[in-house]
Amino acid sequence: MKGISKSRKAYTWALALLPMLSLYGIQSIGIDIGTILVLLCLGTYMACNGKLIVRADFKCWYFYVMYILISLFFPVIEGGTGGLTRSALIARAVKNIIYIFILIVSTSGNVVEYNYYKKVYLFLAKLSSYYIILQAVFYYGLNWIIPGYINKFLMVQEYGDRLSQKNFLMYRPTSLFYEPSHYFEFVVIALIIYLFENRAISRKNLIDAVIITAGILASTSGMGIITIVIIWALWIFHRLIRSYAKTMESRALFIIFIFLISGIFFLQTGYAHSILNRLFTSDVNTYSATDARTGVYREILNEEIFDLVLGNGYGNVESNFYYPSWAFNLWCLGLIGTTIILCIYIKYFISCTRIDTKIILFVNAFLCIGTTLFMGKNMLLYFTFIMLQAAEEKKCRINR
Repeated sequence: MKGISKSRKAYTWALALLPMLSLYGIQSIGIDIGTILVLLCLGTYMACNGKLIVRADFKCWYFYVMYILISLFFPVIEGGTGGLTRSALIARAVKNIIYIFILIVSTSGNVVEYNYYKKVYLFLAKLSSYYIILQAVFYYGLNWIIPGYINKFLMVQEYGDRLSQKNFLMYRPTSLFYEPSHYFEFVVIALIIYLFENRAISRKNLIDAVIITAGILASTSGMGIITIVIIWALWIFHRLIRSYAKTMESRALFIIFIFLISGIFFLQTGYAHSILNRLFTSDVNTYSATDARTGVYREILNEEIFDLVLGNGYGNVESNFYYPSWAFNLWCLGLIGTTIILCIYIKYFISCTRIDTKIILFVNAFLCIGTTLFMGKNMLLYFTFIMLQAAEEKKCRINR
């Protein structure tokens, strides 16, 4: 990492900070500070190095971009844009294509060095985890609310009103993000890296994994809690298999036992019950978090066959539904566009043997059922890790 130039380091920091800095920006033109900083740092890198190297092995991504552009003509053919202007649809498509361009450039050539990017990201993940734990401690200990963002240049002005709220049915700290779920979506990659990147987990990595887990529990994110249960269960299963191969390593069994007992005790608490009720319970007046995220799928199943196969056009969504990534892709790009996206997942899942890469892919695909992790900056964050790890693995095979 000593040989990394200042322009590469600056670009790496901008890329890692993008999810946090994207809270702020110029709302009138729809550009956030995070994206502006990334593009400025990329321009600086090009000025210092003179050229960019873009590899040719991104065919699935090129097909994805092509289909996004083709889909923009579908509303014209079908005669409707769901209340949105043509320029608004084009702006959405262009913004997503910019993120894909950033992704391809970042994972090509020598723009981003994986180990340095990982170091910066893990620092930010731990920092935001310490902060969300601090928020929870101050609220439950002193009834003080410590905000995670400032009401200045927010891209979504509605979040500024929340800074003055003092009464909560259930306090939900957000760390340095708009929502608890946004914090969870950012840090869950760190949990996977700490638990699965190295064959032998160190005490430090295990402690860091516990800190990330504590932060996600403090966030009260229902999807986050379900996901960390899955990740820890996969880790337990993985360690059990390895321990049997080594005549049952006692330390691994002790950690597994502590985790299982802690999980059982946590599920008995009122705190856990309130989170699960928010996630699954609904009545005549309210929707559960699960209902809010899955209702759109019923609407998709009622579409005409033409729309279901081809899609309605990128960004051409109904305003009265929440669109997680898979729902967004099925609605906007149809079965054809969704198949292209599935090919992207399959390509990296098959080509990579690293277990941390496979789990990041699995978690991302699973969370896309209820979140927007294959859209914009979220897609950029996850697939930067996936594609850099794939490149590192390929480099190791070549150097053997």
